Amino acid sequence: MNVSRQSDRVRLWEPDPALPAGALPVFGELHAAARRRAAAHVVLPLPFVVGGVALLFGRFGIAAPLFLVVFFGVLLFTTVAVLTTLRRAVPFLRARFEPVVPDELLVAGRRVGVRLPDGRWLHAKLPAPLRVQLAGERRLWLLRLGDRAMVMLPGTGVLGAARIADHPLPGARPLPAESRVPTPPRHDPVLTAYRRHIAHLMWYSAAVYGVTAALAAWAAADLPDERALVAAKGGAVFLAGFIGLFALVVAGRAIQFRAPVPAGSWTELTVVVDRPIGINRYGLVRIQGRAVLPDGRTIGFRMRNVAVAFALATTGTGQLWIAGAPRPGKFAIAGIPGHAVMGMARLG
Repeated sequence: MNVSRQSDRVRLWEPDPALPAGALPVFGELHAAARRRAAAHVVLPLPFVVGGVALLFGRFGIAAPLFLVVFFGVLLFTTVAVLTTLRRAVPFLRARFEPVVPDELLVAGRRVGVRLPDGRWLHAKLPAPLRVQLAGERRLWLLRLGDRAMVMLPGTGVLGAARIADHPLPGARPLPAESRVPTPPRHDPVLTAYRRHIAHLMWYSAAVYGVTAALAAWAAADLPDERALVAAKGGAVFLAGFIGLFALVVAGRAIQFRAPVPAGSWTELTVVVDRPIGINRYGLVRIQGRAVLPDGRTIGFRMRNVAVAFALATTGTGQLWIAGAPRPGKFAIAGIPGHAVMGMARLG
């Protein structure tokens, strides 16, 4: 494992340029496991989508079939999108990572232009938190196959599609530099941008859940009043209430994530991971182990749905950063100061 030191204390996982990407833990067995899980989960929603389309031609009205098509169609679309993204990276796993420290960075909307050492330009679309991190750190890792490329920022473990061209981005302007002085969580520009990005995605999810709840309610009202369909109507009412409530919860979380983290300091915990890293179909992992609190007490900790690079940094360095003071029995915001990764750690 290649661990780089970003400051006197903060360390993170980075790829070894001497090895092909497929030989690294992130993009080798863990990437393959995520592809297998995503492919397996494509099968689950497919029959419901097909069944919903078939029911459109039956006597069950429009609402119930439309609910099946929308609800399970979103699941199918999400899984296929994740699987496509994972498979797109497969040809690049034979290449080796190249460290790039650009002398010129340009930005045009969500697209970033990076001048490479050979004089050509890398064009990549990056979300806001990665643009903020790149503006401060001003370095990245590159996988290239001809004019196609994959780009990854230090500590994130996330590959983004890119292309290499002979010209800079049209209409681009210089990317303003961000300070790399360590800051408290509530003033960390990368963490703030990351939370706002997650909030943006949550609003999309809340909207989808809201539409699905409305379709379930419509289906309950639209089903014929027949004894054989009483259970189906009751189930539709239950789903409408449950999914609607879940939509409100997600919307509430999105509002919370729009605000900066209130904590005024980072706390470093020494940890030991004592379980194998598990990965889900979205390429996110769970880790579990023991943590030493600042007062010397040892408690258990676990994290779910975190980036692989974050998990590997925690495993390889024995270092876990949380925002604020640790409170056993509570969840804490965990991350790497100045980098676009974050998760929730359960302490105790």
